[in-house]
Formats: sequence, C-alpha cells, structure tokens
Amino acid sequence: MDGFSFEADDGGVPPLGGQSNEADVIITIVIPEYFTEYFYWNDNDIENQTLTFVPDGSANFYLLCREEVSQFPTQPEGSLLSLGDNDSVRVYLADGKRVKIYGYSYSNFWVGSNGYITFGSSDSNPNESFANHFSKRRISGLFDDLDPSAGGAVRYKQYPDRIVVTYQDVPEKGTTNQNSFQIEMFFDGTIALTHLYIDAADGLCGLSEGAGIPDNFVDSDMSSFFVCSDFNRDYRVNLGDFAMIAEYWLHETCVNLLWCEGTDLDRSNQVDVFDVDHFAQYWLERISIAPPAEAWNDFRSLADEDGRVWDEGEGPSWRAGADSGDPTTSALRLGDYYTFNESYRTVLSFDTSFIPDDARVISATLELTRTSVNNLNPFDWAGDCLIDITSPYFGSDPNLTPEDWGAPAAAVAVASFPEDPGAFMPMVSTKFDIDGRMNINKFGKTQLRVYFTTPTNGDYTSDYISFYSGDWDLEENVRPKLTIRYITRMPAFRFDSIANEDGRVWDDGGGFGVGNDYKGDNHEALRLGDYSGGQSYRTILSFDTIIDSIELEYYEIDTVEVEMTRGRLRGQDPFVWGGNCVVDVASPYFGTGTQLENGDFEAVPDANNVAYFLADPGEFNTMTSTLFNAEGIENINLDGRTQIRVYFTVPTNGDAVIDSMGFYSGEYEPFESYRPTLVIRFKPD
Repeated sequence: MDGFSFEADDGGVPPLGGQSNEADVIITIVIPEYFTEYFYWNDNDIENQTLTFVPDGSANFYLLCREEVSQFPTQPEGSLLSLGDNDSVRVYLADGKRVKIYGYSYSNFWVGSNGYITFGSSDSNPNESFANHFSKRRISGLFDDLDPSAGGAVRYKQYPDRIVVTYQDVPEKGTTNQNSFQIEMFFDGTIALTHLYIDAADGLCGLSEGAGIPDNFVDSDMSSFFVCSDFNRDYRVNLGDFAMIAEYWLHETCVNLLWCEGTDLDRSNQVDVFDVDHFAQYWLERISIAPPAEAWNDFRSLADEDGRVWDEGEGPSWRAGADSGDPTTSALRLGDYYTFNESYRTVLSFDTSFIPDDARVISATLELTRTSVNNLNPFDWAGDCLIDITSPYFGSDPNLTPEDWGAPAAAVAVASFPEDPGAFMPMVSTKFDIDGRMNINKFGKTQLRVYFTTPTNGDYTSDYISFYSGDWDLEENVRPKLTIRYITRMPAFRFDSIANEDGRVWDDGGGFGVGNDYKGDNHEALRLGDYSGGQSYRTILSFDTIIDSIELEYYEIDTVEVEMTRGRLRGQDPFVWGGNCVVDVASPYFGTGTQLENGDFEAVPDANNVAYFLADPGEFNTMTSTLFNAEGIENINLDGRTQIRVYFTVPTNGDAVIDSMGFYSGEYEPFESYRPTLVIRFKPD
C-alpha cells in the first residue's frame, strides 16, 4: 500500500519462555503527492513564486520547494513560437540533449497554446480538468483556455544545462488580461515553474505522469510547500540551514547531489555567494507554512431542503413532483411509483461552509439510514445506485422542485451505494471520486442527488426503498450525514459543552448568586432573563479546550465564537428589555472549581464582554455570538477548561413575571447539534 507504514514498540524487554509482550503500534498513512492543483473555485494564488521539482528517488519521485520571486529566473528570449488558438508546436532539442519527466526521457516535446508542455504526443485541449491533465505526460504551467494569437508571446531557448519555455503576457481567450509564466526543464531532470503576474482566477498547475487520474489522488496546494531555503524542513530558515550551506560551500558538482541537498539555490552547480544572497532573503523568517492538520466534520442534511422528487413517468408532465416536508420513515425514496411508472430520486442539501477555505478534501462519504422496502427492492432490479453533486443547488430554485429530478449536475456518478444494508441500518456510500471532492462547496451549500440508473421496472407497482430525512425529529443520528475529511492549515475545532458542568445560575435579585441547576434534558435547561421574584438568570458553559491534534507551536487562534440553540420563550423576550447579551470568559473556571456553583453568577471573569449575541434567532435555531475580541481569545485555555458566562446587562424588567429565554444544554441527548458549542479557528503563526 502506498504511503503506509507501522511501528511497534514492546518496551525492549524480551519475554520469558512461554510468555509474550504487548506492543504499542503506531500506524502512519502518508498521502501520496502528485504535484497538481486545480483552481476550481477561482482561487488562483500561484503568482510571484518559483516551484522547483527535484528528482529525489522518493515514492513521490520529486521533492518540491518554492521561492518568492519578482522576475523570471531566465531572461525571456529565444525563438518565438507561432501558436494559434488551441494549437501546439513541436520543439526538438539540439546537441543530443534530452529532458525528463517522472524518469521518462525525451528528445522533443510539444508546446501547447493553453499553457502546457506535453510529451509523446501533442495536445490542444483548452478545458483544464484533472482528467485532461493526467491523460498525457505533461507539465502544466497554467493549463487554461489561453490564446497566444490574441496577444503576448511564447518563446523557447536551449542553454547548456536546460531548455526554457516562456509564456509572456498571454491572455485568456476572449479577454485582455495577461498571464506570464516560465517552464524550465534541466537536463538532470529538475523542473522549475515560475509564475509572475497571473490575471487568470482559475486554471490548473502541476505535473502528470500520463497514466490517468491516480486512484489515491488528492490535489495539492502549491503555495504550501517548504521554501527552498529551509533545507532541513523545520519550518524556519536559521542556523541549521546555514550549516548545510557551509557543508557544501564551493562544491562544484551539485547537480549530482540533488543540487547539494538544495543549497545550490540558483542551480549553477556550485554553492557560492549567489546562493547565500538567495538564502539571506529568508534569514530567521518562518516563511514556510505550518504543518498541515487533518480534520473531519459530519454534516446533517437541511430539513427544509432535502426530500424526494419524481418524474412524470409515462404520464403527463404535471405528474412530476417533489416533497420536502415529510417527517415520516419513508420521507426519502428510491425506486418507482405505480400510477405511471414514475421514478423516485432523493435530493439532499448540506451547509458545508464550516470547512476552511484552504481545505484539500481527501475523503467524503454519504450515509443514509434505511427504513423499509415497498414491494420489490430496487437493489434487485434498478441497476446501480449513484450519487451526483452540485453547488449550491440543483435547478433554478434553492427549494426542492420537480426540476431537481433531472437538472444538470456539476459532477455525476461521484460515488455509489453498493448494497441494501437491511432495515433500520446505515447505508454508507463508496468514497467520492476526485470530481465529487472538488465540488464540495467550502463557501456555502452542497447538494447531492441519489438515484438508480434504471428508473422503473415497468410493472405499474410501487417498488421503492425508504430512508429517514432531515425532518425526522426523534433522533439526529438517523438523519442523512455527509462525512468529509480534509487537510488544512487553517484548522477549525468545535467543542460541545460538558454536560455535568454547564447549567443556569440565578441571583437573589441583588446580584449575588443563590442557586444553580446543571440538570435538564429539555428546551430550557439553560436560561437567560428573569424569574417572577425578580431574580436574574445567567448561563455557564464549560468546554474542554485541550488541542493535541495540531502542532500549536506553528499556529495561533484566529477567531472564536460560541453557539447556542434556542428553546422555549416565556413572557417577554429579553432581547426587547434586557440590554446587551454579553459573554465573559474564565480560564480555567469561574468561582472555585469546574462544577457549577451559586457564586459563578457574580464570580470575577478573566475577561468580560468579549463577545455579544445580537438577536433572538427563533425557536430551534442557532444563536451565534459575534467573534471574540483579542482579550477573549487570549483567555482561551488550550491546556484544559475554558468557561463562558452569558447574560443580559439589564438583570430584570421588574414586572414580577417570568420573562426568560431557554436553550438546550450539554445534557440534551436526542440532537447533539443542539448542544452549546465553542468554535475555535486557527491560522498559521
């Protein structure tokens, strides 16, 4: 298995005869690197840097580093290539020289007008995609629909140690923008891509061995690799790196030593003052981005946007329909209906905007919980059960409509359900392919459509399989679930409040706490507002904010916010009379301990008024605070407990009537998503 290793440690003590040792086993799975990034979401960020790929004998074949630049490494000059739109021209190397890609050697190559070089055969395809990129051995400087015939120039020139192809001021087709990048192919097999100004928002960049999309492919983030001056890969340019320069100082055969372990920064075959000049640009800077973190999130389908749709079958067009409000066990259906052999499909909607903007999705699966089968099971007659994906929604309307049945998808058949799991069992899809993963929307909603490839068996009988929908209100774990795993350098964490430490506290009407209650599996376990005797409610939330899944030395907290789900409202809404709804922070706790106590009501916080809740969201909706201020962030305890106190600044309206707003607590069992949550997002330090 690629990228797989394990390590066992039994403590080093040999067992006695007839005995055995226990061992701690560490399993490490390293994601293979294929050095390709597709700027699908118009997030092109590769300008003003050089990417250098050095063959290093590893499983990835190349070692990649990057360097910030303001000019091309090689002056754009040489023979002008006459390229039309969607064109390619063959270039032959002189003096018996050859270039290499993934170990394959060539005496010639094709330069394409759409920003790439191909080997073995030409290409003029203007449509960047992973499938097209990996279809040939290729270097994609900027694979995009470019048009050199409309402006700019494409040149090549051979030097003693390399051949260079430069695209200068080449526009995207139908535009007047400009894109300048350079491809250097060294005869030792090193490849360098330099991008200066890039106006294109989309495009694709990287290398391809030409064997199709790899089975285990995960797209790259070209701007996240180590800077070339960080020779020892410790995320800092410091004395450890300078020592490596000293080791190879004035060495004159660097090309045979992986460019002297990278210290020959200008690829001159010698480590000299010019390399020190390059190196000095990054001295004592932590310019390399922090180590990536792997994270995962479960997303439940949105009740008011998921449901079943059906076509008209053999009937009139008005027979087509949709139902997004069915709360029963047969809310979602796949199969057919008897009247005109109509066919059912299921549409699911997920808010996936919690995923960080820089995330590289490495895995996604869909889980439905099966309930019943009506007559014949579609798994026996309906072909494959497939999943399509789009964002933000199918058709022309965000609401579920009959149009969604056959509306175009961003990507089709991205995953499948292999078999029926049986009654009231979870049905888990295969992992999404790369097209499915690319279309998960990090900025909003993602919709999925599930269907069988054979729409009907034609027997005028209702033959379908049913599933729970997002409208099922008895338990959350049977609602449709989209599980997404990703790599990010902006990790985000959600912490549920601790059930036996959160709760409500109240005072004696004069600001001194006299009561508390942490128990309550209902819609007003937590309360804000006042009580009939003039007492005032406050809410205490406790979170275990220890983080051990990322290397905190390389990160700092970016934002913090707290979420609560609103339950019952009694009397007048405190948002009308209670002043500001504010948040205090204590690290590690208010009062004398983590357990809820009366004195938590007035206990001195480590930071007060760090955030606010601005409005009543309505029953069963999430109330999200403003982002914590700097003092609030400073008091998040990453080594233990962090406690939050929420209250209105006006303690009572004095009408001797209960006027309180209820919320669900960490005790609430049916729906985990209703529990109070502290959201902490990080960024590289």
